[in-house]
Amino acid sequence: MLKRIFSITIRDFKSNVREFILLYILVAPFLLAVGLNAFIPSVEATAIQFAVDETVEVEFVDFLQTYGSVEQVKSRNDLENRLESIDEVIGISKNEDQFEIVLYGDEREGADAIASKIIQTYKYDKSPVAYKFTSLGVEDSPIALIGTISLIIMALALGGGIIGLNIIEEKEDGTVRAIVVSPVTRSEFITGKSITGAATALIQTFGILMIVGYAHVNLLQVLFLTGVSLSILVLFGFLIGIFSSNQVVGLTNLKFLFLPISISIIGAVAMPSNWHFTLYWSPFYWSYLGYSEILSGSASWSNLALYSGAILSGFIIVLGFTRKRIVNGLS
Repeated sequence: MLKRIFSITIRDFKSNVREFILLYILVAPFLLAVGLNAFIPSVEATAIQFAVDETVEVEFVDFLQTYGSVEQVKSRNDLENRLESIDEVIGISKNEDQFEIVLYGDEREGADAIASKIIQTYKYDKSPVAYKFTSLGVEDSPIALIGTISLIIMALALGGGIIGLNIIEEKEDGTVRAIVVSPVTRSEFITGKSITGAATALIQTFGILMIVGYAHVNLLQVLFLTGVSLSILVLFGFLIGIFSSNQVVGLTNLKFLFLPISISIIGAVAMPSNWHFTLYWSPFYWSYLGYSEILSGSASWSNLALYSGAILSGFIIVLGFTRKRIVNGLS
């Protein structure tokens, strides 16, 4: 049995390196990771941006505008929410005569020194101004975090796409029908087909983490969440292969798969947290949450188990509706 499964996997791998589109899918996530890694420093080199709440006097706001753009918010809570955005902003608040420099943690090196120097300059002709620092605890750039997670989920989706395109090739060659009269069982065929896409996605996931600079994260947690997330994407890969008559249609269907993925990621990033319940239907939303916590170093196994349960629930629901169609398509 293992020999037959292995032969199917090897056959798919040889096919992947011969076909340009499949070869491109194999290398594209790595190229995009290199591009993201090169893009991050240029983002950190942008002009200084400040955000102040209503406790800061107008005179200081005017003075601050000579150093960069200034955004005013109403309250301390609004200030902290503003700092959570993906751009780099230095927050400044005030408590009586004491300035407070509020940093989210993703700012460029020396942001605290820049802000404190500006405050001291503002009061240079008077007694030294009091100030303190407050860190909200984030250590990584949101651009790097969100970009890396997006690349990982894209790699998982492309792993499913590889499965789908390989099945389409088997259909065009008439191999699928030959399974009925061959020693290869349907379960062996499904397993062999799944291994190629899943192994490719796993390699790409860890490669992306290495390239972008997240090799220090808990790789066991990454492996666990990736394995669970692959369940739904392998299923979608089989659906793409079964419902597509040729590779052009298969690629079109693969593009449609990126629609719920994009909605889930953009919604998780841009929507207020009290609206996230509208994304609970999407397994990709739970994958995003899991990877976000892993990459930020705050993931717990209990949370990952919860997210995995939600992903597997989606897998079971989709499989329940499509199982007969998959069985008939592989007959």
